[in-house]
Amino acid sequence: MAVRGFCCSQRSRNRPTRLCHKSVLAGTNIRLPCRAQFPTAEAILAEVQKLKGEMFSQRIKFAKREEYKPAQYQELRRRVAQLLTIKREREIEQGIDKREARAIEKRRLTEAGLGRL
Repeated sequence: MAVRGFCCSQRSRNRPTRLCHKSVLAGTNIRLPCRAQFPTAEAILAEVQKLKGEMFSQRIKFAKREEYKPAQYQELRRRVAQLLTIKREREIEQGIDKREARAIEKRRLTEAGLGRL
């Protein structure tokens, strides 16, 4: 169970918002993402790519029937979702709707040479 706290960079209506980097899961040393931790969308995307690589290695371990921890895979999935949510919230603050965000992402992938992924 996560310990709820106020995010250091965002407080609204005196209620807990997103889990902050100061909040820690009970019994573990896992730090949760905070908006102040990732100043740009590029930093978020870089972290997401790193986490997806870790998720891929976890899936390979599972396929090879090696020892792995399913809970760790779930934590990685959750962290990716949290980071992408932070990215989307920033886009909403800038007034970018969903259609524009998808077009921007598609342009970014095309420029990177990944085409139709």
